[in-house]
Amino acid sequence: MILSIKVKNFLLVESASLEFAPGLNVLTGETGAGKSLLLRAISYALGERIDWDVFGEERATIELVLRIPGEQRRVVEEYGIEMEDDLLIIRRVIEGKKRRSRIYANDTLVVARTINDIARNIIEIQGQYDTYRLFDEDYHLELLDRFAKSRVFTDEYQTGIIDKFARNQDLMEEYRELYRKWMELRRKLGELVESEQKYIQELDYLRYQLEELEKANLREGEEEELSRKLEYLSRIEQIRSVLEATRLLYEGENSPYDVISAVLRDMEELSSLDEFAQLYERLSAVRDELKDIALSLPEVEMPEENLDEIQERLFFLSRLKKKYGKSISELIKYMGELRRRIEELESAPVNREKLERELEGVRKKLEELAESISRRRREAARRFESMVMEHLGELALEDAVFRVNFVETELSPWGKEKVNFLFSSSPKFPPRPLKKVASGGELSRLALAIKLIMAGEESPSVLIFDEIDTGIGGETAIRVGKKLKSLSDYYQLIVITHLPQIASSAHRHFVVRKSGARTSIGMVEGRERVREIARMLSGVISEDSMRAAQELLNENASEI
Repeated sequence: MILSIKVKNFLLVESASLEFAPGLNVLTGETGAGKSLLLRAISYALGERIDWDVFGEERATIELVLRIPGEQRRVVEEYGIEMEDDLLIIRRVIEGKKRRSRIYANDTLVVARTINDIARNIIEIQGQYDTYRLFDEDYHLELLDRFAKSRVFTDEYQTGIIDKFARNQDLMEEYRELYRKWMELRRKLGELVESEQKYIQELDYLRYQLEELEKANLREGEEEELSRKLEYLSRIEQIRSVLEATRLLYEGENSPYDVISAVLRDMEELSSLDEFAQLYERLSAVRDELKDIALSLPEVEMPEENLDEIQERLFFLSRLKKKYGKSISELIKYMGELRRRIEELESAPVNREKLERELEGVRKKLEELAESISRRRREAARRFESMVMEHLGELALEDAVFRVNFVETELSPWGKEKVNFLFSSSPKFPPRPLKKVASGGELSRLALAIKLIMAGEESPSVLIFDEIDTGIGGETAIRVGKKLKSLSDYYQLIVITHLPQIASSAHRHFVVRKSGARTSIGMVEGRERVREIARMLSGVISEDSMRAAQELLNENASEI
């Protein structure tokens, strides 16, 4: 709800401060007075792109105070804007000389898109020169689904509104959930197919690596063992020479062993003497040690591999380690990893077949649900058309034709079709898309008809109508005024009008007056309001027009 708006140095308006009522607010004034200035100020406050050519050098400010519905506060706070008492104060400063503007939301500097996101579900403007939301075919489908009571929105606040009256939201919930699953399966399958060639190349490469490493017959400790054998073979002659020399200490002619044995025989008779007893024992021990050493000497054994074979194997292992950047122990572990990865890649075709079967099953279910949703929509569309036509007839568009057109599409989050609204002002011409045939006045009345049908079921809480009364008068104008008052039970309305029948239905009345080059806007009540209604009735203020104006106001007041 818009609580108030203040403008300063805004185009022709030097200063204005307006407080709006919760129900029907009207804005009237003579032709050319600048009634649409207020609508433009609201649009600019909500982030609309500025037409710099119409601004002078003075700094203009617009301050719009909104009361944000409780379910909408989440959207505001998600942008980091602090809320207090559900109030959102939007202030836009426009510097025409510098062609620069800034927007503040509760004193927080924000970009225009932020305000657009916040306001688009609160305020809806139906103006003759706006880009009408009714031109948006996605919005057509949204309206129809709301009317068919089959649409469920992802936003919590919208879901809450629909939950109040929806009878079959479970069907759309199931469809949307299944659609998300279908899209995820399609993504996975796409990735699998796209990377299939990559998998084949990787599989070939891994198989090559595994084959190479398996042929290498790697085993723990082999490198160390081969290094020892290499050293042994490279010094075999020295080993033989040392062993032979050691053996001669025991076996050779006049060997140390024989010499010591002879000495011991000569010394045996002296061993009873203390001086020789200890020497005899030590020489005996030396002789016995020489014998043990000689008898325990190993034989020279040649390894199964020759020197060239060992060197070649060590070189091969060294090259393998360098190629893979791993030790022999790490390469043995790596072979296990290769086997697991190869097994995983070899199972990919099986996974693809399983994925394709699952995807087809989900698609069939989606088709069934989409068909059910479509049947409900088409049934609802016929009733929707009938109700719109009925309201249009009461809004001086008796000859108008309105149709809901279905265009089949691929499966989407909303089903298998798009919806667009077709309109013709006369049965003589075939109905065509709104943006090609509807005038501003016709479009405003069509919007009003739809709002009357959807009253209480849509999220915007503020509706602004400009030029809704184009081309009507008399009894039709009275009916339009009553319909607007009826609609104000569900929305706050701000209506720019030149019809006294509509103005007299308002809960609050504002008048735009032009004096010289300046425009003023203010609320009127009591006798001031009677004078304005009288002016609208006859163009002049007289006793008769004042009396007629009072009667019109009294008649509308009695219906409140």
